[in-house]
Amino acid sequence: MSAFALGANALHGAAVALGRSNAVKTRGVGYGRAIRRVVVVPTRCAATETVEKIEIKLPPNDGKVRVRFAPSPTGNLHVGGARTALFNWLYARNLGGTFVLRVEDTDQARSTRESEDAMVRDLKWMGLDWDEGPDCGGPYGPYRQSEREAIYKQLALQLVADGHAYPCFCTDKELTVMKEELEAKKLPPKYMGKWSTASKEEVDAELAKGTPHTFRFRYVLGRSQIQTLFDVPG
Repeated sequence: MSAFALGANALHGAAVALGRSNAVKTRGVGYGRAIRRVVVVPTRCAATETVEKIEIKLPPNDGKVRVRFAPSPTGNLHVGGARTALFNWLYARNLGGTFVLRVEDTDQARSTRESEDAMVRDLKWMGLDWDEGPDCGGPYGPYRQSEREAIYKQLALQLVADGHAYPCFCTDKELTVMKEELEAKKLPPKYMGKWSTASKEEVDAELAKGTPHTFRFRYVLGRSQIQTLFDVPG
């Protein structure tokens, strides 16, 4: 199973990949930024992959400030990251909120525990502390993305069961060929939906073989709505 990236990595054209390739990008709430939301009409479920259910704890929606700093442990802490951590820490401490350290170690090829340890030392050298994190724990862990795969897989399979997503078994080579063919036609690159119409038997056959795969949001042309909202404070 390939790694999952839920949250900030998501929208590219009409396809959304949770994980490996053609990941789409959603923009977070911010000044002058567009927030894109995809509303998809549920269709059939194609996969029968199952996982053991685990309890997923979410922070209460009680209006209290909860912010996080999420560095990628692929090198040393840089100035921009230090600034982000400082601003979030100041904001949380000023308003009596919670400051969370979450490690974005999804780049398994470059992430190292040595880099993570160095970042933690640098943040502490700056005088920052956090209420939840990989070193001190907390009620909503794990706080390393690589340790949250079971959570994301359960949620991804729920999306599949509800008809909002489907497994995609395309290889990197196949996706590269799709991109090159579209670029040769002067068209923007996009996923062509090869596995969006696969039969249950086709999907089960790939799952039985252990074929690496990711998950894509199901987008039905003419039946799915993309709404763009603008948050531009005066």
